[in-house]
Amino acid sequence: MTQAGKCGTVAVVGLATPNAMKPYVENDCVKSVVLWNPVDLGYAAAYVLRATADGTLKPGDTSVKAGRLGDLQMVNGSEILLGAPFVFTKKNIGDFNF
Repeated sequence: MTQAGKCGTVAVVGLATPNAMKPYVENDCVKSVVLWNPVDLGYAAAYVLRATADGTLKPGDTSVKAGRLGDLQMVNGSEILLGAPFVFTKKNIGDFNF
């Protein structure tokens, strides 16, 4: 959009890391970037691993307790939903470096 001079007139939608999109968010070509929150992903993974090791997460369970994230839902027998993705905006994208 930048090269075509269409920033602000055509919406850009997709997933990307904050570092890849910083220049476009900062120059208002992209309003926001959506991605999982790596802090929450690691936090959830630790709780799931602990529940698995302790035997409190069993086959057939539909949720797993994940501390401050609450109960995370399980689907398809083995997939755990982290929840809503994180939204990087002009206000917060500078706080991330990955």
